[in-house]
Amino acid sequence: MFKNRSLAFRQSFYILFSVIVVSLGIFSYVTCYVWSMMQEGIETSTRHIGESTANRLDQIFIETSRLGKQLAIQFENSRMTDEEIGKLLTTTLESMQYDRPEIYSLSVAYAPYCFDKNKEYFMVYASRKDGGIKLEHTGGTDYEYFYYNWYTLPKTLEHAVWTEPYFDEVVMASYAVPFYREQNGKQEFTGVITIDLSLSWLQKAVSTIKLNNAGYAFLISKFGRVITHPDSERIMNETIFSMAEEREDKFLRDAGRDMIAGKSGLVPYQKHLISQKKAWMFYTPLQSNGWSLGIIYPEDQLYEAIFSMEITIFSLFLIGMLLLLGVIIWISLKITRPLRILTKATGEIGSGNFHAAMPEITANDEIGKLSKAFSAMQSALLKHIENLKETTAAKEKIESELKIAKDIQMGILPQLLPPFPECQEFSLFAVLNSAKAVGGDLYDFFHLDEDHVCIVIGDVSGKGVPASLFMAVTQTLHRGIANIKMNTGEIVTKVSKSLSQNNETSMFVTYFMLILNVRTGEMQYTNAGHNPPFILRNGDGITKITQRHGPPAGVAELDYGMDTMTLNPGDTLVLYTDGVTEAMNVDNHEFGENRLLGILADSAANPAPKNITNNILFAVSKFTAGQEQSDDITILALRFAPNGLIKG
Repeated sequence: MFKNRSLAFRQSFYILFSVIVVSLGIFSYVTCYVWSMMQEGIETSTRHIGESTANRLDQIFIETSRLGKQLAIQFENSRMTDEEIGKLLTTTLESMQYDRPEIYSLSVAYAPYCFDKNKEYFMVYASRKDGGIKLEHTGGTDYEYFYYNWYTLPKTLEHAVWTEPYFDEVVMASYAVPFYREQNGKQEFTGVITIDLSLSWLQKAVSTIKLNNAGYAFLISKFGRVITHPDSERIMNETIFSMAEEREDKFLRDAGRDMIAGKSGLVPYQKHLISQKKAWMFYTPLQSNGWSLGIIYPEDQLYEAIFSMEITIFSLFLIGMLLLLGVIIWISLKITRPLRILTKATGEIGSGNFHAAMPEITANDEIGKLSKAFSAMQSALLKHIENLKETTAAKEKIESELKIAKDIQMGILPQLLPPFPECQEFSLFAVLNSAKAVGGDLYDFFHLDEDHVCIVIGDVSGKGVPASLFMAVTQTLHRGIANIKMNTGEIVTKVSKSLSQNNETSMFVTYFMLILNVRTGEMQYTNAGHNPPFILRNGDGITKITQRHGPPAGVAELDYGMDTMTLNPGDTLVLYTDGVTEAMNVDNHEFGENRLLGILADSAANPAPKNITNNILFAVSKFTAGQEQSDDITILALRFAPNGLIKG
């Protein structure tokens, strides 16, 4: 009767009658109950947790911004003495010792000569130290606060801003408020009030967020930087986009774009950090400062109530299963005998014998079809092995192409070193070591006319292929824009405006450009947020070029200025990127500017550009021994040697 019927039909027929009697009553009750639980307001509760947490954090930032604006009004409406300012900051900080312990410090920084016509620097800083309040005057040549983001951003934008989080004595974020005074009938910028929040309280607040006692939360800044995270290694070191690239997670990348755009949502997430299970992520913005809160939780936690019901169902079914066990065993042995034979054959394939003979099963039921499917799979597996060999070869080709890409990138840079052999007035040497296959540092030098040479060094934010593309665009722009009729400020302004247009990734480049008159040594230069260069004076010490003319190129459409100075015969100019001074050793200590100055001082006996460059590279390599290079390193040295002075 059942000889030509399928395996599923025969098995269902033998078992169905026994199961119906036992489970009819159970299923009639459970089905409605389970489905009603599945439709419970899981998403509503998730949103409530996230939004209520975001509102709680927002309140802290809102109260902080309100305090900052109140202080700004006080400074605008009254002219206080040094002692009165110190007392105001100290009293304000003391009054918030218990109610607002997250406020770490307060400061007021006046614009040059605004507090006292005889003082260029005036900054008062009050902070919590050793259980008390410490008051300091911190402005000076060793701390030129005019060039820091917390000062320049509110001054430029003309409104209060929250800075990106940063490491100081602790991890902090600053609320910076500009204040003004009326001068000659108009409001003139006078200074900046800052309130610094220690973010340790934020880490504690976010780490307590749980959904059904599982999952974790994290916080990112308005540019995507990780502020809090259960993996402390990621804090301040990664962005949500770098994590998405690491995990190759398209959903996380799209969610990151929504988060920095101030949107909220609920999206699938590849794996929970701890359990490595499939998870979901809810995100919502902080309205006060553009940061965004994300909550990750395992998918199985969403259905925890359903899982609990399944345990109940299992308990009820256990009694029925015991009654049906004998029947199922007899049926399984009868029906699965051919399947066991097939399993043995496939086991040989699984052990590596891909050419093992498959059993001949002539039945037309599912096992017969499965046998044919395994035979087809065996053929496909052999073909796949061949394809795998081809894939391996293709991977090697990709690695080769990446090496070619690096060669192309290096080919964009000037290759003739030392350059301009026909030019007797100066000598120059440069080197670029990328942290990855391709990088974002750049250097360039080219003649504008017979008497003037243009020299550029830059450092693009980020690393890898995106940075290398941005570097290539930057190099192409200044090559196309620069001419002898423009000064460096005008050239850098045009380069920056071109880079900032359609810059959706918010990339930028620290940038230093100079134009040298090779006859007279006169040098005009513009520094767009780059490390200060040094001049090794011929027998007269080392000079640091501290002037900056604006933020990194590509940040905004700003106009840059320029300065001039003169190189004397025998002087050597040294340009470098932060890959030198920020190189880390195994103890997480930076190479630093002082070590660089020591190398330059030791090189005074032989200030040839190539010798100075090699000395710096050797010192950095020795300092970072055992530590992987984390950033691109670029060094360019130029020695001015007119009138037949021997060059190196």
